[in-house]
Amino acid sequence: MGANISLTKSWSYDIAARYTRLVSSQTITCLFSLPAGTAKGKWDIVVKNPDKKTAKKRGALRYNDGETSNKSHF
Repeated sequence: MGANISLTKSWSYDIAARYTRLVSSQTITCLFSLPAGTAKGKWDIVVKNPDKKTAKKRGALRYNDGETSNKSHF
């Protein structure tokens, strides 16, 4: 079982990634489906590994009226 990746934002539901793929020990790719009504602004990306270790990058994704900044690096 691989890492779980999610978008988090205060006062919003977490959004889980789909189609997560480990590219290398340094790179994971994934897809987020943002539902209608998704809060605008900056979202944090959280990666939780099978060993329960987590990493969070605050403000890693910015969502604004259907546009996103879609690449983040930890």
